[in-house]
Amino acid sequence: MKKIALVFLLTCLTFFNVYSQNTNNLTGKVLDRYTRLPVSGASVQIVGTVLGTVVDDNGRFEINRLTDSVVTVKISMIGYETVRREVSFNRHQSEDIKIFLRPVDIPVDKITVTASRFAEVKFTSPSNISITPEAKFDERTYSTTAEVLREEPGVLVQKTTAGHGAPIIRGLIGRYILLLYDGIRLSKPTFRFGANQYMNTVDLESLDRIEVFRGPSSVMYGSDAIGGAVNLIPALQPMGGSELVVSPSLTSHYSSYDEGRSVNLTLNGNYQRLSSSFVLSYKKFGDLTAGGDIEKQSPTGWEETNFNTRLRYALTNNSSVGVDYLAVRQKNVPRFDKYVCGDFEEYVYDPQDRDLAAVTYEIDNIGSFIQSFKGNLSYQREREGSTTRK
Repeated sequence: MKKIALVFLLTCLTFFNVYSQNTNNLTGKVLDRYTRLPVSGASVQIVGTVLGTVVDDNGRFEINRLTDSVVTVKISMIGYETVRREVSFNRHQSEDIKIFLRPVDIPVDKITVTASRFAEVKFTSPSNISITPEAKFDERTYSTTAEVLREEPGVLVQKTTAGHGAPIIRGLIGRYILLLYDGIRLSKPTFRFGANQYMNTVDLESLDRIEVFRGPSSVMYGSDAIGGAVNLIPALQPMGGSELVVSPSLTSHYSSYDEGRSVNLTLNGNYQRLSSSFVLSYKKFGDLTAGGDIEKQSPTGWEETNFNTRLRYALTNNSSVGVDYLAVRQKNVPRFDKYVCGDFEEYVYDPQDRDLAAVTYEIDNIGSFIQSFKGNLSYQREREGSTTRK
């Protein structure tokens, strides 16, 4: 037993000696490339292994017991460019390196024109602004434009019936929520104080994003924006290019819960200083089928036809003129609550039509006193009819 114990001890000592002789230590310092200050919290990792550490407050790090003679070190930190560096160990089995990280810009949200009537970066805006981009439109099946805002924090959507939808911001609704189309006012004194359907008379398929500005913006927009403002920004192909570029798109949607069908044709194009966008869509929805014992809710279906076109022409490098035309036709939109809670045999909104035409002129970088100017001349026509029978 003594011989076995002695042999085991000698083996362990030999293994430890060999292991210690073949391991390397890596130390270093991580600094900002321009300020030369320590970048504390940066991640240091040996590529291809699980070994790594974090830079301390003094900018230093240490990784021990590296078995390879050549390793690749990866240093990363939010707001800085990731650096990879190959390190070869000498016979002293220890290496001290110095890494400089270059700061990089972090992309933030798109600019918004809702809060202060001029383009500003959302990240630096002091106002409470949220942006719903086009990419989120396709994440779920929406039958109306207002339904998109259901996912925004602090925004509720009241749906008196399937074809309606009114945003509720800061507990206010109807005439206290200002609706804008690319900065053009849609709200007017004829709007009802309570829930209404006017936001749904702008086709969702033609929009690039929806901006919501919460708060008492009446200082800038008037008393009809006490709750907030909703700016519907239409999509537009960017200008530029010496060749004609045309991008057609045909999409369709189907929803089983209401037998909803929609077809959307989009045609975008640009040539040198000219940019254009054409959108034509048709939607038809049937009665909503709920779960459980509720079964079908009738009548809740309606149909809609939309046409939207945008043209922009760059007069100079910093000025442009544009033409917009929006047409929406909705038919047979029933108000379901009147059938269930009232004593109506028929309560249908027909027609619900909107026409909007606008000419816009924009110029940027005018001077130090006036940086930019945007003006538009618009014409709107709305037709709203209803058929009721007790």
